[in-house]
Amino acid sequence: MMYTVTSTCATTSSAVATAVLTVNPAPDAGTVTGPDSVCLGESISLSDAVTGGVWTASNGNAFVSSSGSVFGVTAGSEDITYTTSGACGSASADLLVTIYNCSMGISTLPENDFSLYPNPAQNSITITATTTVEKVVINNILGQEIFSNKYNNALVSIIIEKLPAGIYLVRVNDTKVYKLIKQ
Repeated sequence: MMYTVTSTCATTSSAVATAVLTVNPAPDAGTVTGPDSVCLGESISLSDAVTGGVWTASNGNAFVSSSGSVFGVTAGSEDITYTTSGACGSASADLLVTIYNCSMGISTLPENDFSLYPNPAQNSITITATTTVEKVVINNILGQEIFSNKYNNALVSIIIEKLPAGIYLVRVNDTKVYKLIKQ
């Protein structure tokens, strides 16, 4: 956009100044849309019409992937935020998601069929089952897969000593998820 300012206050002649101004729009995060509740161990998909943003979760009761998929970890509530940034700062849109302990329909296995210990852990974790452990996947809190392996055993031990300290999600047989604290 170009603006011209003319001054007629000079006594002998007028002065003209021209400047090009760039007006950047304020960032807009849009509106987060999708379900506002999820069962433990299940996921929902959130979306936002504005592209290029980053998804974050507030407290670890759920984790959200870079595509807006929210996975329920612990019963409670989680503030899911979508943030966009631009030349004039950043903007965010929030959705409060409630994570319910839906005892029916999450898994065909009873709650006590798997156990994970120790938790918190430093060097290794052990998963025991009354059935067969077929697959274990470990994700960081950002949803990035850190570890994945297939098994055919009721007792599985996994070395985690090289993982940085933090919170991880351990999924067993795609039916049970544990929040693991790595010290």
